Amino acid sequence: MPRAKYTLAPKTRKPARESVSLKSLAEHLGLSKTAVSFVINRSPSAKSIPQSTQELIRRAARELNYRPNQLARSLRQQRSYTIGVVVPEISEGYAALVMSGIEDHLLEEGYFYFVVSHRHRNELIEEYPLLLQQRAVEGLIAVDTALSEGVQVPLVAVSGHRDVPGVTNIVLNHARAATLALEHLTKPEVLQTFDDVAAALAPGGVFVGRVPNAVSPLGGHIQAGDFTHQTSFTARSIRQLAAAAGFNSVLARSSPPVAHGLASAARVMVWQVVSACYRIALAAETGMLRGHIVTQNLTFAARKAAVTAKPAER
Repeated sequence: MPRAKYTLAPKTRKPARESVSLKSLAEHLGLSKTAVSFVINRSPSAKSIPQSTQELIRRAARELNYRPNQLARSLRQQRSYTIGVVVPEISEGYAALVMSGIEDHLLEEGYFYFVVSHRHRNELIEEYPLLLQQRAVEGLIAVDTALSEGVQVPLVAVSGHRDVPGVTNIVLNHARAATLALEHLTKPEVLQTFDDVAAALAPGGVFVGRVPNAVSPLGGHIQAGDFTHQTSFTARSIRQLAAAAGFNSVLARSSPPVAHGLASAARVMVWQVVSACYRIALAAETGMLRGHIVTQNLTFAARKAAVTAKPAER
């Protein structure tokens, strides 16, 4: 007996909802087209419209499937509301974190963005900015990427490595970053960090950081001031860490207040007197007359040994 043949019934698609015009949306709400347009397009002028009215407009736009005509808007205002973002690698952790912040802010301001990754290829570093500008981006954001030639729109460099005229350069405070990192690490993590920095530095490179000073009379203010703090240091412990990681010279200095005005100059004078009293007390207790660092933080500079040429064999 032949088997019955079954056929699948064709799937029926739900008809797409027709979108309404701005005029229809405004008439439905009983508001002016201008007020509705301000809210929908996130215009700065929308701040003058009550928040309850803005929420009403957005809710009605969703319910009536209103979609603004971005092409018409761009042609009318001669703007694309689009930014180009250039990164080395999209999946790389640092770039991904920076892009997350960029995306949040651009969406908040009503901008769209294109992102490209050049993967450290020079031809792509040159080509991508041109392609993005051909697509009418209003500006470029270069993350850990050096762009300078052929850019005719505003350019912001994040973690830029060069001072280029006309480029807004967002510079990272590496010393502050090192300080925040070290004081929040456990001892094994600190040891690993010194090893990693030594491995990454070129011969003769310098590792600079500022850390909480464990022997300061007021050091507990820093160490206990944040529950996440794990480690404090002394000049001696920094030298031990640096030697274990292969650094051949270490300088440790105090981090006193700096005079940059009348009030700060007075603070410096008071601190000089107070710190002298602290050093005298430590000298009386330990018998050591020099080398006492009494500021709440200490700054260190550890230098990696430079490569020396091997003597020629005879």
